[in-house]
Amino acid sequence: MQLAFILKRVMYIYVTELFRSQRFLFYMIHARRIYEKVETEWSAFKTAGSS
Repeated sequence: MQLAFILKRVMYIYVTELFRSQRFLFYMIHARRIYEKVETEWSAFKTAGSS
């Protein structure tokens, strides 16, 4: 239980630093682009496999 609390604190500090450095928005924009790209590639893979 203490390990979970420590990891939560570390994550909180990291995200807080991302907000301060204004990188959080940058990372979220790139994560969305990557997610969209993976989704289209996955859809193409599924349709190619079922044909």
